[in-house]
Amino acid sequence: MEASMGLRKMLAPSLGRCFEPYMKLMFDSTLKVLENLISELNRVLKREKSVFLMIPSCLR
Repeated sequence: MEASMGLRKMLAPSLGRCFEPYMKLMFDSTLKVLENLISELNRVLKREKSVFLMIPSCLR
């Protein structure tokens, strides 16, 4: 979570104050979706190790 705060603080001034609440909401929801996706992938890979073999090597 620290990395996202640093990124947001770095980007916020250039985006303008009026967009900050909207961008924060978008960034937070995108981050949440990615966290959920990663945890779901981890859960599936632990349960079904053969799934990992089906993932193309360029994505590993």
